[in-house]
Amino acid sequence: MTRKGRGVLLAGLTATAACAAPAEDEVSDTQNESSADGDDETDAIGTEESETRDSGGDTSAAGTGNEDTAGELGELCPDVMPGLGKLGDPCMLNAECETLVCEAFETRPATPGTCASPPPDCRSRFMGTVEDFATDVPIGGTEVAWIGSASVLNPENAEPVLSTITDAMGRFDKTSEEPFTDALGIVARVRATGYHSSLIGAIAPVDPNGVYPPLAMARDYWAIHEDDLRDWNMALMNDPDVAEHWPVEENNVIFAFVREYDYPGTRVAGAVVVPVVPEKSNLTVRYLADDGTFNADATGSSGICLLFNAGPGESVTVEVDGGVPGSAKGYQAGLSNGSLWTMALEVKSE
Repeated sequence: MTRKGRGVLLAGLTATAACAAPAEDEVSDTQNESSADGDDETDAIGTEESETRDSGGDTSAAGTGNEDTAGELGELCPDVMPGLGKLGDPCMLNAECETLVCEAFETRPATPGTCASPPPDCRSRFMGTVEDFATDVPIGGTEVAWIGSASVLNPENAEPVLSTITDAMGRFDKTSEEPFTDALGIVARVRATGYHSSLIGAIAPVDPNGVYPPLAMARDYWAIHEDDLRDWNMALMNDPDVAEHWPVEENNVIFAFVREYDYPGTRVAGAVVVPVVPEKSNLTVRYLADDGTFNADATGSSGICLLFNAGPGESVTVEVDGGVPGSAKGYQAGLSNGSLWTMALEVKSE
């Protein structure tokens, strides 16, 4: 069996822009809906289908009436998609429902979700589960706060546009109080006792007019335990090739793991992250081995890797067992201080 890797990088180390959209439909979702054939829905920060947008202009927080990106209220609602799933029909993706709402708390649910009605007044809904980055164990009592794209420059002090606390199963279900108008997208900040603050791309407009989807596709949120962060820092402390990025939580390192696209998203060993344009890339990758050390070879059973020196909107793919890398466009995110970007790179067996 040959696997093709199609992961996407959610981090460009620039000081101004956040979450610029890809220009190609076959882009993989950094967290959720990657595929080898490009049929899944993606967005500018890894959640829904998207078209290319100008990354400049106003990056005000959601609900602030940004006239450059939002029209009248009635113009902000995405059109229904006739011919797709009706209310109550089973679904796996939002795009399988005519309402663009597939109710589910997991990216790859063991049982299908259900097509449901969209929130009223063009608002957006978030459903998902917060899990431990290393173990996939759900984390109850986690604070999830959604912040505007400009706030990633100082996410720890950002005023949320929406927030909630996960239940005992690590789940959340929250709807915005009004339509989002941020030009570039909304980022989730995750905080839990014993864990370092983490950032995840949550939702973004699905077209150049600033229309947001009724339900975010990103359902997988992660937090990195402080013990893991300490151990990983210790393991990398004497690596001269990444010394300038130590300690990793202060130097915009991207925390990623490789998993199978299909349910249940099993972590993949033997995976290698590859820049799409190596001659223009300064990307350095370190892979977590099963003995707790890091190497430059390939992922261990955890699938975890750390990405250093990522360029703005850099594109990466994933090779597994010598498989041919697929093509995938990267995403661009602003610098963040004190928080960790987390993401999943997904591969599909063929």
